Formats: sequence, C-alpha cells, structure tokens
Amino acid sequence: MSTWKTYRPWLERTLFGLSMLGMLIVVHLALQEQRGFDRGCLGLTDGAAATTFDCAAVVGSDAGALFGVSNVVWGFLFYAAIAVITFLVVRASAAQRPVVAKLRAGLLGTGVLYTGYLMYVQFVQLDAFCALCLASATVVVTMAAAVALPLLSSTSSSKPMSDTTRRSEYKFLGILVAAAVVLMGADVAYFTQTAPQSHLPAEFTSASVDVPEECRFDAEKQPLQNWESLVRDDDPIKGTPDAPVTIIEFFDPNCPHCATMHEVLEVVKEQNSDRARFVSKPFPLWEYSVPQIEALYAAAEVDKFHEMLDMQYDNQRSGGLSETQLRAIAERIDMDPDLVSAHIEDDRHVRRIMHQRQQGIAAGVSSTPTVLINGHFVAPQSRSPECFDAFISAAHDANS
Repeated sequence: MSTWKTYRPWLERTLFGLSMLGMLIVVHLALQEQRGFDRGCLGLTDGAAATTFDCAAVVGSDAGALFGVSNVVWGFLFYAAIAVITFLVVRASAAQRPVVAKLRAGLLGTGVLYTGYLMYVQFVQLDAFCALCLASATVVVTMAAAVALPLLSSTSSSKPMSDTTRRSEYKFLGILVAAAVVLMGADVAYFTQTAPQSHLPAEFTSASVDVPEECRFDAEKQPLQNWESLVRDDDPIKGTPDAPVTIIEFFDPNCPHCATMHEVLEVVKEQNSDRARFVSKPFPLWEYSVPQIEALYAAAEVDKFHEMLDMQYDNQRSGGLSETQLRAIAERIDMDPDLVSAHIEDDRHVRRIMHQRQQGIAAGVSSTPTVLINGHFVAPQSRSPECFDAFISAAHDANS
C-alpha cells in the first residue's frame, strides 16, 4: 500500500497547526517591519539595550524580497497554501490523497530550499540575524521533517475514513483556525494602538528642532558612548572637521545598498557641510572587496578617495573589480595607476582594514551600510535626506 494514501491524523494536525503558527510569525514580523522595529526584533523591548538580532538589516537586505515581492508576503502565502492543501488532504478520498499529498511535499521541499538560501545569507553574507525569520525557518524545517518521517517507514496501511472521523478532523482544524485568527487579531490590535517609540536621546529631544516621527534611531542597537574612538586622524572626511555633529558611514564598495546610500549621503553632505563632518569607514563583507579598499586608501594619499569611491560604485559588478579595472579607474581620475597596484600587491592596508572591521563589529556593526550620528545608529527606514537633515539640525542645535 502506498504511503501517500495513508491518512495519519497526527501528521495532518501537526502540519495544519504549524502552518497557523507560521502565519502568526509572519504577521508579527510584518507588524514590526511596519513600525521600523522600534521595539526590537520581537517587538518586546524598550530599545534601551542592544540585542544579538538585527531584523531590520535582514529584512531590508537584497535577499529580503523575491521577484520584487517581500519575503513577508511570500511567507504568509506559503503558510496559507500549506494550510489549504492540508485541509484538502483531510477532505480527499484515498485515491485522491496521493496527488494532494505530493503537491504539499513539493511545496515544502521548495520552502526548505529557499529557507536554506535565506539562512546562508544571514549566517555567511550578512552576519546579521532576524529572530522571527529564524523562528519561521524552524517551522518550515519541522513541517518538512514531519512529512519525510512516514516516507522512511517500510509499513503503511490505509482504510476509509468514516464521516464521524472526518467531522472530528474538521472540528479540530476549525478550532486551530479560530485560535490563530484571534491571536493574529490581538497582535494587530495591540501594535496598532501602541504608539511607536522614537528612541531619540536627550541630545536630540532637548533641541528646538522637531524631528519627524518617522525619523528614528535603531531600537536594536545600543548608542556608543566612545564613538569618537572610531574616527582616525587619517580617515577620509568631508565637511567641517571640528563640527559638533559627526556622521560615520560603514560601507562595502561592492554592496548595492551602499551605492544607494552613497547617493543619499552626497545630497546630505552638500546641504550640511558647514554643520557636520562625514567620516567614511570601509567595512569589507567579502574578501574580494579588500583590494578595492586598498585602492581607496591609495587614492586617499593623493586626495582622490571620494573620486575613486564614486567610480567604484558606478562600476559595481558581481565578484568585485579586478586590479586592471582599478588601474583604469585611477587613470580616469588622473591618478597614477602604479600607486594603486603597489598598494594592492604590498597588502599595505590589510591590517588596518581588518582591525577597522573588528572594531566595527565590536561596536555593533553587523551589515552595510551602517550610519551613526554622534554614536547613534540610524534605523534603516530613516536613512533619507529629510531624516538626516532633521538629525543633524537637532544634534547641531543641542551641541552648539
């Protein structure tokens, strides 16, 4: 007898219950994302302490969407589909059940593969973790394991399901749906009525400048008390060197989001060069980014750092830029290309680059771009020219 024809109440109840749990997790994640994770990754903190999670960085990364649609939406649709198919398995006859069960197994297999990819992104590429994403991944893997377990068994049996048994199953599934709807409704109601936390310190709230509600600091990152130690005398700086406001940007020249952030900050620099200093801190995510950072520091020696960075962003490509391409960029910005080659071949700045990376990690930097204003981490959703202007105005007013 085919194992696909066998009806197992424990399996269908487990899968349906886990699909409801998955939908709860996804709805909660959507609520926290909408609020800018103002109460931390799980929505349970007051933002006063840093956590080991950075949901904003994960959700806002390139891997946070598929075909232009947020993974939050895909996740909800995935769990809803598993719930519907599981209901059809309960409803199906013994002849129909294998087709529906195999369809569900295929969907779960796809879910496991995509979940594996997202875990790779978090653990390897971003080195940043989303607690709710990890919880969802656990649910997906558990469901797949539950489906795979009967397939490993050498025995199976099938007998017609009585109307009484089917009604009992419908009742059980209905209770699970009702419980999930109530919990999701309570979750939505609570976070809809709870006012967002601005997380603006006294330095900003005491200023006469009003900071818009949508402009927030990262609730999951504790402000740095000794942020001045991150700035070196030889760091590339734009703006006023002794300004009361310091903006530090950690970036990787091969990071697409960094290229977008660079364009935003260029506008902010033009508008606030007399009120703030802007410090650029390379933070390599990939090994192939190191030679490009070497080229940036070579360019800094002849006051061409920012020109070199502009060109590297304009020529971004998968796998980074080769030495030949970096030499070509040097020529285009009227710089001696042999200087670039010398810095790269001698590994002249590797120790500084790695030390700076470790220093950033110790400070709480887990992804790029990361932007700090006087030691406060700017929330990813607040990295706009308008929010930067408001933050700079408030900090300048409070420190002048």
